[in-house]
Amino acid sequence: MRRTVFALTTALQVFANADTGCPTKSASSGPRQTALIELYTSEGCSSCPPVDRWLSGLPAAGFGPQQVVALAFHVDYWDYLGWRDGFASATNTARQHRR
Repeated sequence: MRRTVFALTTALQVFANADTGCPTKSASSGPRQTALIELYTSEGCSSCPPVDRWLSGLPAAGFGPQQVVALAFHVDYWDYLGWRDGFASATNTARQHRR
């Protein structure tokens, strides 16, 4: 159940933060803050799967959506190595370069 809630929260955050071309909006948190982790990853990257596993293990370690919101953005710049990442997009690569 916690994993489902965590996945749903993550998915909602991805859609909420998607680059839609709309004006930037801002929000402020109350006295309680939640950490945000942005992971730029690829299935073709040899060092990414261990980090992906670490990220997916956060809920089991007691870090639920109240403590941390984890976002994974699959980038396409590793695709040239021969292992095409089906989740990757040029939009995610551009997002990483803007950071």
